[in-house]
Amino acid sequence: KIKNGKDSCPSLSIFEDEIKRIIFDLFVDTHEDVEECIDKQLELLKSVVQTDETPRMNECAKIIQAAKAKKMKLLDLVASGIISENDFSEMNDACTKEIDDAQAIIDGIQNREQMHIDAQHEMAKFKQKLMSAVEQIKNSPDIPMEFIQQYINKIDVTTEERTIKLEFHLFSGEAIEKSFYC
Repeated sequence: KIKNGKDSCPSLSIFEDEIKRIIFDLFVDTHEDVEECIDKQLELLKSVVQTDETPRMNECAKIIQAAKAKKMKLLDLVASGIISENDFSEMNDACTKEIDDAQAIIDGIQNREQMHIDAQHEMAKFKQKLMSAVEQIKNSPDIPMEFIQQYINKIDVTTEERTIKLEFHLFSGEAIEKSFYC
């Protein structure tokens, strides 16, 4: 097409400046939607974290404390000969299981809370990076390749007659379609 003219090849062409303009429009047009989506996810995470698990953790702490007291009492009973060593061993194992189960619940609650907090921080960092990138694009005529590689997974290009359809697949899982007539 370049050597023999446009009549020698019926394909449609897209110039780099056109692609840059489309990518610019894509992020300027959709960043509010992405920001709103991130804000909703952050609110959802906050509501999950705000579920007060303190009463349940306190209950488990009381179970642990009571089981430890039982173990001490069992030790006194076996030392004074009131219960046999076999009975002591069985009851001691049951108390240890109570302690382990209650501690596992406490650990699970604490791990879940930490995961939610970490997720909130990651979402907030992602939002900040996205907003910074959009501002960078708005203030610069060129779109850095690092930006494209960070946010765009792939671009599918299809043509129908004189129309080019671009489908941008973002790493967020979203697909955005843009079409233009040549």
